[in-house]
Amino acid sequence: MASAIYPFVKGVILNGCLDLYNDVIEAILVDDSYVYSPAHDSITTIRNYQVGSPCVLTVTYIANGVFDADDATFTAVTTTTEPPQKVSGVVIYHNKNNSDSQSMPIVYIDCSSTPITPNGSNITVQWDNGPNKIFAL
Repeated sequence: MASAIYPFVKGVILNGCLDLYNDVIEAILVDDSYVYSPAHDSITTIRNYQVGSPCVLTVTYIANGVFDADDATFTAVTTTTEPPQKVSGVVIYHNKNNSDSQSMPIVYIDCSSTPITPNGSNITVQWDNGPNKIFAL
């Protein structure tokens, strides 16, 4: 699966109903059993595939339809399943009122070509430094 912007959020962004600078934007690591679906319009279902704790993003750049943030460090990531879960993706989402049903996924980033097995260490996700950064509309 390639990385993708969730279709629902495109309309929200284009209608000016999401402030990527001032709203709480977080990222979660997802395990290798997560399958991206364009129908996902809240973080509720995606939480079932979460590995570790969320990471709040510090947004650094929004211009010309391009979104970027500081690299994300997830601290002390462990797994409790046997066999261990492998991290194979990242979901960036808008955390609205700490309510999963109100919080919407923004973008899925596929990392399945280099999955990571958590071992209690930090996992740092380095975003692309190319012209599209994390994502571009």
